[in-house]
Amino acid sequence: MSNRFIEVVFDVIKNYLGEVLLTLTIFFFVLCQRWFWKLRDKQKFKAEKPIWSPGHKKLCIIFSTNGKKELNIYDVSTGKKTKLEISIAEGQTPTWSPDGTKIALVSDQDGNKEIYVVNADGSNLRRITDDPAEDICPQWSADGSKLTYFTRMNGILVIKTVDIAEVD
Repeated sequence: MSNRFIEVVFDVIKNYLGEVLLTLTIFFFVLCQRWFWKLRDKQKFKAEKPIWSPGHKKLCIIFSTNGKKELNIYDVSTGKKTKLEISIAEGQTPTWSPDGTKIALVSDQDGNKEIYVVNADGSNLRRITDDPAEDICPQWSADGSKLTYFTRMNGILVIKTVDIAEVD
């Protein structure tokens, strides 16, 4: 299926049948795409953890192909898909900022689990933590100004908080 075909189907469903049916359609396409990839290339393809932004304007989905996890952001109103050039660490779920403008995620692309923040349109990817410990499970403060996360070193978990404004 071409991306344009999928965009047209999403637009028709959203405009005439609403967001609930659009959500069900997205899950259907994710399942169909998984099936299609398995048949076509014999690759292990998996879509997981679809997460709605606050206000349900964007959807973030993790796609796995042969063990590599990538984050994709879909703008429901425009049908635009943005694929981030960063891998997601195993077992980690991205989280939306309270205002829906940013996403916090954990990546192990540099060999260690670190916290990153990216704008909801896929721009301005920046590393928030940079230490030898594993940094996992980021959660936003209610006002979106801070991230709280666990850091694990030598099996000991410690809760830390970072002010996002200081990192920008």
